[in-house]
Amino acid sequence: MNLVCPSRTSARRHATIGRQKKKRTDGLQGERNMKRTVFVRLLMQLTLAMILITIVSGTVVYGYMDRMLKREVSRSNIEVLGQTRKLVENTLVEVQRLASSLALNKDIQRAIGLDWDMNAEYRFLESINDSFRDKVASSAYIHSIYLYSGRNGKVISNSGIADLAGFWHKDAIVPFMKESKASSWYDTNPISYAEGTKENVLSYMMSVPLHALNKSGVLVINLKEDLLYNAVVNTNNRKLGNVAILNASGSVLSYKDKELLFTRFEAADADAMKNGQEGYFTHDVNGTDTFVSYLTSDFNGWQYVTFNPSREVFKQSRAVLGVTLTVSGLCFAIGIALMVIVSGRYSRPIKRMVQAIAQRAEPAAGYKDEFSFIRGSFDRLWTMNDEFQEKLKETEIVMREHFLLHLLLGKPATQEETVRELDYYRIPLQPERIAVLVVQTSASGDADHSDDSYRSLLHYRIRSICEQIVEEHGGGVVVSQVQKYDVVVLNFAEGASKESAALAAKTIAMSIQSGIAEQTGLKTTIGIGGYYDKVSDVSLSYHEAIDALLLERMSGAGSIVAFQDLLANQANRNTFIAYRSQADKLIVELKSGSLDKSLAIKTEIFERLGGDDSLGYHYKNMILTHIVNGIVTVIFELNGNAEDVFGTDPAMYYDYGKQSSLSGISAWFDDMIGRAYRFIQHKRDHKNADFMDKVTAYIRQHSKDQLSLQSVSETVFMNANYFSKLFKETTGKTFVEYLTEVRLQDACALLNETDKTVTDIAESSGFGTKLNLIRAFKKHFGMTPTDYRKNGVMERLENG
Repeated sequence: MNLVCPSRTSARRHATIGRQKKKRTDGLQGERNMKRTVFVRLLMQLTLAMILITIVSGTVVYGYMDRMLKREVSRSNIEVLGQTRKLVENTLVEVQRLASSLALNKDIQRAIGLDWDMNAEYRFLESINDSFRDKVASSAYIHSIYLYSGRNGKVISNSGIADLAGFWHKDAIVPFMKESKASSWYDTNPISYAEGTKENVLSYMMSVPLHALNKSGVLVINLKEDLLYNAVVNTNNRKLGNVAILNASGSVLSYKDKELLFTRFEAADADAMKNGQEGYFTHDVNGTDTFVSYLTSDFNGWQYVTFNPSREVFKQSRAVLGVTLTVSGLCFAIGIALMVIVSGRYSRPIKRMVQAIAQRAEPAAGYKDEFSFIRGSFDRLWTMNDEFQEKLKETEIVMREHFLLHLLLGKPATQEETVRELDYYRIPLQPERIAVLVVQTSASGDADHSDDSYRSLLHYRIRSICEQIVEEHGGGVVVSQVQKYDVVVLNFAEGASKESAALAAKTIAMSIQSGIAEQTGLKTTIGIGGYYDKVSDVSLSYHEAIDALLLERMSGAGSIVAFQDLLANQANRNTFIAYRSQADKLIVELKSGSLDKSLAIKTEIFERLGGDDSLGYHYKNMILTHIVNGIVTVIFELNGNAEDVFGTDPAMYYDYGKQSSLSGISAWFDDMIGRAYRFIQHKRDHKNADFMDKVTAYIRQHSKDQLSLQSVSETVFMNANYFSKLFKETTGKTFVEYLTEVRLQDACALLNETDKTVTDIAESSGFGTKLNLIRAFKKHFGMTPTDYRKNGVMERLENG
């Protein structure tokens, strides 16, 4: 019995607990020694990026919506301003037409040219005054009409005659008399009345007579500006706001209240209004931020302007800004929450890893973040942990095998990349002058090799044999189990030619073959690929070696097949032509019905192929394939098909490809030649009866078409004369007689069973015309088709 001191056990347990606490403390201390974690820094950077993106996107969206709203409001305002301009211009045109008609009035022209004698011309002047009063009374917009005579220095108005010196409109008339213009509109002028009221008018002046170089007088028509403004200009007040009319120089012609005239526009805005046909801008008008839309008239250069308080125009813009800020803030909050969740989710396993490493290794201060801590810990483990280094070496071995496997299978890589990988994995293979051997093994006896451990040991022994032989002959590398093959990559000495490399590769292959046979008892077939200068082309040599192995059935198991042997030369070609002549002779004997001679020629060909090492394997395969094609051609020439000879699912070429040796292929040909011979004999015994059955069936099926001896013979791929002779021998009738008989049968059936006309029956049965049908009936039945139908009806009536 073993006794344990309780005090010693308790001390050991306390020591273990103390070490565990120290490790946890060291882990926490290692975390505290780190600076801000990478996740916190990443979270802060993403937050700043999101804030910047939110501000920029919000600014862009708000600016875009602000511009769109301004354009929309401006478009609407300018559309209504255009309507207002049209109304105003229509009124102005009416005034101009009125002025023109008055200026052309003979009485007014006479009044301008005469001296006014109040006694003699009173009636005349009074009539002019009355006409002015009538015009004023008939118009809602005309305030007054004046006629000034420069000769008399007086003014006739609808209220009487007055001297120019005391006339209230003198300051406008005198400058106009001096100007060269025949007519002109003038700014708004206020008229003060005795009771203290004022009224604004727009004045239109026209010289009398018209287009005179020296003006004799002036016709003045004053419009009621306030009435025009309220009735015409500001019709759309609710939609447009306040509307004003400016002349070409920017002076106000019409506005709702002259005492509340807006301040002058800035120079840039004024220039824009002069140079542009229409547009908008924002301006401070009497202390109010105002959205101004303007439209310039082509008629007289006047500018139609409307004013809308900006706060009313951009209510929607502010709403959009609010929505934008709300959505941006919501997205920002969601983004921050997602970042916190995601970073927390991925930071927890990193944190646990840091704690685990800190508990098992001495933590050091000064690490910037978790990843630098982990990297530093792995660096220490690399130098301290022998077990880790050993596992890493095992991993390198696996990676080395993967690299060689990819190199053989053709993974895309440049020569420089391949050389760099060879150096990294320390593979004993030079990057130039290479060739590949592919080793295929098969059991020579009946031994059971199904045990996995035995197979593994066998592969190891084969690899060891290959490595030993390769090392003895100059160097290379061995790769096991590449697509069920063992692969040897050989290096050759500098300056080696393709011929010398091929000879050296065959020597090494024979050494490997004999070594494996001696030590394992296995039979080995080896394929040799081509010689290449660069190691990056090793996959080409590997696939050439695989192609060489495919011809094992020609060379036999346990042979060495070089890809170079597959290449043709002139001697091989001449031999091939001789073999093909023998194959053609075999087919001729088979067609003539001589089975024994056919088989004898076949046997002779195979004996020569088996002992002819000079002929390439590729040519041997072509010769045998030529014989297969010849047998199939014979069957088709006799109007047969593969199913008639080889069964319902022959897969003839597939069966031929499955044969793995010359002896197997020879036995397979014996069977194929025998089947073809029996088919030929069957065809001869029946004298083409089967063929003619198919031809007559075709004629019956297509008797309604335009058939001829030539067309049918071409359909069955035969000469027309030979076909006619064969048809007569087989059926006892000529082609035309048989076709006419079939068509008459169809016509008789239609006459007895249908009510079709003779013309329709002639077309349906293939005779084409009614006349051809009648001739055929008279020749064969001695009556017309109509008589034939009547006789048939009478017979049916008599038979009840």
